[in-house]
Amino acid sequence: MNHELLMFCHSFFTGILLLVIYDVLRILRKVFPHRSCFVSAEDLIYWMGSGILIFMEMYRQNQGIVRTYIFAGTLVGMVVYHFTVSSLFVRFTAKILEIPVKYLFFLTKRLIFSYRRCRISVYSHSRQVVAKIRKNQKRSEDFNEVKEAESNSEEKPNGHG
Repeated sequence: MNHELLMFCHSFFTGILLLVIYDVLRILRKVFPHRSCFVSAEDLIYWMGSGILIFMEMYRQNQGIVRTYIFAGTLVGMVVYHFTVSSLFVRFTAKILEIPVKYLFFLTKRLIFSYRRCRISVYSHSRQVVAKIRKNQKRSEDFNEVKEAESNSEEKPNGHG
């Protein structure tokens, strides 16, 4: 009987631990909202991991023998935690985490805006510089053509005469 009570208490705290982990997921969802397909995937991974954890604990503590009191202890631990601490923990922690996250989002938004403004400014300035370079290249090509034409016209009379 003592072993069963110990197993029940252990499964009770396992239930609390599982719901604390799920509350962390809920907090992350409040702070970083994302699409329902990702929420579904997170839930699936969570519940698969929870099942694996419960059966690993059963195997470790009770040689893998499935006992109803282990599931009852886990369920009671989850229910007690959910109706006592869970909502306060989620609200309080989410509020605390939202402050730096909002600040980081604001800074990131400002940095992206500044980067885009700088990039647009550099792009428009570089277009003007490239246009001037091309214009100067064209002038130098025209100048070189005129120079060559002059030198060719000067060479012909001197070469014949």
